[in-house]
Amino acid sequence: FCSNEIFKYSRNNFLGQGTYSNVFSGFFWVNQVAFKRIVLTPSLTEDEIKHHKRLNHENVLELLAVLDNIDLYLLCRYKRFMVLELCSGSLFQVIQKTFDGPALPSDREVMYQIAAGLNYVHSQNLVHLDIKPENILISTNGQMKLADFGL
Repeated sequence: FCSNEIFKYSRNNFLGQGTYSNVFSGFFWVNQVAFKRIVLTPSLTEDEIKHHKRLNHENVLELLAVLDNIDLYLLCRYKRFMVLELCSGSLFQVIQKTFDGPALPSDREVMYQIAAGLNYVHSQNLVHLDIKPENILISTNGQMKLADFGL
């Protein structure tokens, strides 16, 4: 499924980490993406993946694939990775004045996009339990994206 010709990963492209995950950038096929390695028990990892697979909205970070048993040159207990669309940064970086990405829409439009994403998530009978600036990502075209649907 993932040979070296179609799948590239570089450990040097560390993007960040949360309490329960590490995120790296790399390539999947020819697309630049983010790889999220969740460091929870397999059942909790499955819950996040199951919920995220149900979501398809312009203001929700897109889950592109799930990779199993792929050696990404990391020492990890569980070799399961979520392949996600790569974003330019987060709302937290905007607040901290360290964001170096595309121009952002007006504050009103930013709030509208966040609310639209939350409304969609709620319409799917899910609740995002960790809304914070770090979990609101900004796509390469300036679109707000809700991220991190762990429970």
